[in-house]
Amino acid sequence: MLTSTYTQQQMGTSHLKLTGQGPLFFISDLHLSEQLPQTCAAFCTFLNHTAPQAQALFILGDLFEYWIGDDCLSAHEPWLDHIVAQLSVLKAKGVALYILSGNRDFLLGKRFAHAVEATLLNDICLLQAFAYTIVLAHGDTLCIHDHSYQQYRRWVHKAWLQQSFLALPLSWRQRLAKHLHRYSQAQHQSTRSIHTKKDVDTYAAQALLNQAQAQILIHGHTHQPYCHTLPNGKRWVLSDWDMDHAQRGSYLRLDKQGITQVAYLPGASEK
Repeated sequence: MLTSTYTQQQMGTSHLKLTGQGPLFFISDLHLSEQLPQTCAAFCTFLNHTAPQAQALFILGDLFEYWIGDDCLSAHEPWLDHIVAQLSVLKAKGVALYILSGNRDFLLGKRFAHAVEATLLNDICLLQAFAYTIVLAHGDTLCIHDHSYQQYRRWVHKAWLQQSFLALPLSWRQRLAKHLHRYSQAQHQSTRSIHTKKDVDTYAAQALLNQAQAQILIHGHTHQPYCHTLPNGKRWVLSDWDMDHAQRGSYLRLDKQGITQVAYLPGASEK
């Protein structure tokens, strides 16, 4: 399964080499939505004051709580228009933007990438920078013991099913997404702790590193930020962001000195 996942060719980039000297920033799991205004505001502050310090910003999945198709850009919802506008100015500031879709926003496509002037990445993507070979992933494909989720994922990534869903009127998809969002929130409240079967499998992570001949794996999805030491490398887990119910958020910084995790609190890092 890992072999087929790694060699799968989607519409994004699967191999990337960066030679600049500026740092790289990695974030994931912002789960932006109209219902999380403080998180949206914190992310925009990050884009304006922190991200310009980097040569590139990588968003490794679940930028949005849900994404029902790129045509939702045509609805011109104020909160979403603002996020798109803030993302799109990064290029003018000299920051390259790379986006890998997650389990919540896997329908992000070329129209969105064009709107924010980003490069879409495959899940899995190989990055070479600062003498490191790094695997970038959202992380859900490595939770191999969560059999019900893996079965769900196989279904929703079928091309014919996605095409059928995107053919529905936008208003229908919006209502369905909001219903599923409420259900997801209820499930989250009833199961706050992450179960072992829903975490990344250590052997699967090591096998992926071995296959890619990489030393570092960076992913999100599990909302359990930590640096795990593997037999032949490191597994860095990105934090989720939540400024509406907590003050939680961080990013990884990669430069020639290595990788560090930086806690992010709006207003602190901009002073």
